[in-house]
Amino acid sequence: MGISVIPTLFDEDNLPASESPSKTIKDVRQTGRFYRHPDSAMVSYPLVVEKAIGSIPKNDEKLKIAIIGGGAAGIASCYELSRLGNSDRIEVTLYESDPDHFTYLLEPQQVKIDTFGKRAGRVFAARTSAPSGDEHSNPDDHTVYEIGAMRFPEIAGLTWHYAGQVFKDTDKVDAFPNPGKVPTEFVFGDRADRYYNKSTGGMWLDEDSPTKRVFKVVHAGIFGSPPTADGPKYPRSHFCIGCKEPYEVAAELKNENTSEGRLRDIFADWKEFAIKYDSLSLESAVRQVIRAEVKKGSDLLPDIAGLRDREDKIAYYAELFGCFGFGTGGFKPIHNASLTEMMRIMLWDYANEYTLPKESASENVDLFKELYSKAYEQFKRKPIVKHARVCDVCHSGRTGKALVFSYEMDSKPPHQELPGLPYEPLEFDYVILAVTPKQMHSIISRAGFNNQARFIRFGDYDRQYPQEILARPPLVLSKDSDAPNALLFTAINQVHMVGSSKIFVTVKEEDVKKAPKFFEEGEIKAVVSDCGLASSYFVPSPLRQSPDGKKYYSLLLSYSWEEDTKRLQHHLYEYPMNRRANSEANKQMLQAAINRTKRDVRDPLDGTYKSWWFGDLLSSSDLSDVLSYDWTTAYSAGGFKFDTTGNHRNSNLCFRYHTHAQKSSLDNRFFIAGDSYSHLGGWIEGAFISAVNAVTGLVVAANGGDIRALTEPAQKVITTLDSVV
Repeated sequence: MGISVIPTLFDEDNLPASESPSKTIKDVRQTGRFYRHPDSAMVSYPLVVEKAIGSIPKNDEKLKIAIIGGGAAGIASCYELSRLGNSDRIEVTLYESDPDHFTYLLEPQQVKIDTFGKRAGRVFAARTSAPSGDEHSNPDDHTVYEIGAMRFPEIAGLTWHYAGQVFKDTDKVDAFPNPGKVPTEFVFGDRADRYYNKSTGGMWLDEDSPTKRVFKVVHAGIFGSPPTADGPKYPRSHFCIGCKEPYEVAAELKNENTSEGRLRDIFADWKEFAIKYDSLSLESAVRQVIRAEVKKGSDLLPDIAGLRDREDKIAYYAELFGCFGFGTGGFKPIHNASLTEMMRIMLWDYANEYTLPKESASENVDLFKELYSKAYEQFKRKPIVKHARVCDVCHSGRTGKALVFSYEMDSKPPHQELPGLPYEPLEFDYVILAVTPKQMHSIISRAGFNNQARFIRFGDYDRQYPQEILARPPLVLSKDSDAPNALLFTAINQVHMVGSSKIFVTVKEEDVKKAPKFFEEGEIKAVVSDCGLASSYFVPSPLRQSPDGKKYYSLLLSYSWEEDTKRLQHHLYEYPMNRRANSEANKQMLQAAINRTKRDVRDPLDGTYKSWWFGDLLSSSDLSDVLSYDWTTAYSAGGFKFDTTGNHRNSNLCFRYHTHAQKSSLDNRFFIAGDSYSHLGGWIEGAFISAVNAVTGLVVAANGGDIRALTEPAQKVITTLDSVV
């Protein structure tokens, strides 16, 4: 999940260091070790977790902590709790309701597509293989579809830190074959471009392509571009951060030698930027850049035959960029995102994305299985896993501690939604809510916002708990006023989730070779188009091989967002996932997807109109093991967080929620974690950051608001952010 923006993808004038097709965990881990995010510019999160974050008080009484949700944030929270000083006092209970979660430890069923035990929140894999008894049955004959997280930016410092805890430093990681990083075709209307980012510079079939020229202008007008000794002069950024262009700030954020004084200035400048441009959409910013170039008669933008009207040209350029984006996929579906949100992603400033070690992990969920195992080993009191759906949480009006209400899941067969019996409400000293906004707002709303204890009936309306409970709200920012508490609920409820879906198939190697070649670089391996499938590309997976020696590749036939996803939904069937491989419904879905690619396109080599090769390849190939997953309709996710205009304050309030721990008189026992409450929605890096925030706040709360219980790097997670209380 997540939006890939690689600012240097086609920057021939200012190339990054040459990319190695294969690096080690140690190599990649170093890249993001010192990176600071603009919303927490004083904090390098990988440095915060190099040692235990802090200690809880030492006494004879155990500290009971609940973690609700076993995704990346929940598992990382569990791991960091296990490393705390005096962690022998801690007793963790992990709540998880997803029957595909790895903690269920179910025996794999004999199905064509297996997902059991391969999920940790948004990290979700499916293994396709021949069922037992099939003539092609072979335990090594499989393809892995990464339905969730499948690529990890080199600059994701916490992600690679945790990978370093699980894998060996010498384990190899391979560059992820994003569009643009492999020979790629882009199709927009009658235009077809072919391009490839070689380590020696960007390569285009048409070096004067209108697509390339529009991209360069928009990129420079938003992110900025270093001056060159010669060649065309691209515009300065229209959206400076303080007195510097964004590309300059990005370099400072990842430079370990940037002074604390300068980081403080960046933080102050960024806060002003975030407020100033929160109401400006990405599309408005793109049009502002284009309009300025058109107005001054710039020759940087191409002349488009048949378009004489200035507004028509501006519209064409804007739509062209909307489909192409930054070379890795179209951005039209997220044009209503705020410029502030997009700039966050651009300031992340990564050149490459990588896969986890193939030798060690057949699915990405293995990272979390191993991280959880390490936590399990380190705790004196082993974590308790409750396979239960949490329906409500609150503060007890009698003891002041946290209460968790839940329904059992263990007695139900996987994937059946039968009514579970209610568990007795359990009391905890602290709770980390590591669930998505869709789940969170229903869990926290029943207790209301007034901090005065009153009797409340909890549970689902049709099977409520039998007794009323004296309770206070779970998420509290004020003891005396309702409005601050209501604002937090609103912030969570208003998190904007971008719809997303994926359609996977396997395809024979011999069919892959039907694609046109791009110079000596080999066949086209990725397609970005306006046909409604958004991006299509081959993804890393073990090669499936049949007894007759034929090899199969994993093809992500469609990776779409927002409006593109909604247009596909009526073809996807069985929300959120259809895993009945080769069923009649899947055949219909596949036919509908291929039908979108059947069109005439102007050939980029000879300029004549002919049937698009991609549609011909798909329609004539032996495509099998069809699987679709619609994150939009998944209750446990709902897509990925991406702020639209006006949402900065809400998302920033969630990001800083842990700072309430400084005010011990508030006696707030709850913390929140998850990528949706970070500023990197959709990336597990954001989930990890939020987990560190939550555990840091919990340590301070357990020590009565004393930040000296934290290590010096961890103190910055509290002291350098604006407090919510």
